This record gives sequence, structure tokens and C-alpha cells, in this order.
Amino acid sequence: MAISSFDYKAKSWAKSRTLHAIRLLIGYVEVENFGIIEKVPQYSYFCYCSNLPYASAEILHGIYAQRAESENWIEQTKNHLLAGQTRMQNFHGNDILWQLSVLAYNISIRMRYAACEKSWRKNTKHSVTGS
Repeated sequence: MAISSFDYKAKSWAKSRTLHAIRLLIGYVEVENFGIIEKVPQYSYFCYCSNLPYASAEILHGIYAQRAESENWIEQTKNHLLAGQTRMQNFHGNDILWQLSVLAYNISIRMRYAACEKSWRKNTKHSVTGS
């Protein structure tokens, strides 16, 4: 892991903020250059802007990684389960429709897993409830 931090102040900002850049080694790829095969490193890059006074790059990376995962779950719930839409004027009716869509989504995930277990990613949550 390589880390770089520096202060930056945009024209519209009242005070400067610290930018934290992180480079993580994710693996190596074999590349052929003029008949010679070399292993070339592959990296993932992250940059965080923060005004937190004592937050290190590692702490910010952990915080924002958790937040990004939560944002993905919210997006899946809204788009795949139609949770961002209301079909009825009645709250309880919408609640039942949403619960049925969650049940249908979980059943579809279980059916996909049962049909093709080898191609299923092992890190995938198998249902909205995380089971």
C-alpha cells in the first residue's frame, strides 16, 4: 500500500481540506513485450477528501468502503425491489407489496444459485437479509 496526503483548497471552499491518495496492489498480470514475458503489477487507486482532523488514509479507506457497500445495498433495494416507488395510497398495502418483492427476489437468487452453483460468486450475499 502506498499513501500520499496533501492539503488542497478549491476557490469555492472556505478552508482547505486534506486529500488522501491510496494505491493498493491487487495482483500481477503477465504481459508480453517483444517476445519477453513479464509480470506487471496491477493497482487500484482511491482518493478521499476529508476535513476530519486525525483521520489517516487507512481509516478513511475503511470508512468509505463500508459506506460504498451500504450505498450499493440501497441502490439494489430501490431499483431491483421497487422500494423507491409507491403503488398504493395505503402504507400497509405498500409494505406488503415491498415484502412480497423481497421474497420474490430472494427466491430468484436461490433458484439461480441452485441452477448453476459453479458460476455463482462465493462472495455474493445470497439474499437481501444476508443469509
